[in-house]
Amino acid sequence: MRRVIAFLMVPALSGCIGLLAAMPEECSSSSLTLLQPRDQIVTWYGQPQKIAHDGDRETWTYTRSRSQWCGLWVGAIVVLPLLLPVCHEYDQIVYKGEKPEQATETRVSESGYMFGTAIAINPSGRCH
Repeated sequence: MRRVIAFLMVPALSGCIGLLAAMPEECSSSSLTLLQPRDQIVTWYGQPQKIAHDGDRETWTYTRSRSQWCGLWVGAIVVLPLLLPVCHEYDQIVYKGEKPEQATETRVSESGYMFGTAIAINPSGRCH
């Protein structure tokens, strides 16, 4: 009888097991908002925080205003976040001459597995 009661109690236990990583991920952007002429981008977003030159290419970088939390979520009955605010999110636009050639977005995303009695999480990042 005790075994039956113990077996029936298992779903009532809270907790989970698994590992999630929150890290920056660079995604190629097909956003029409970012692939605009320079004057339009400056009108919308202002001057870029950084401009890098590489031959005939110019890379504009717009950094988000605050640090993002990166690290690991470790689940072993209790979820333990091992995170620090050390990551940055930003957008980059590469111009060749006056024409936008490529845009990338770097955002913090989670990937890994976390299993619990009522949930299973498998985020696979945002670029897929």
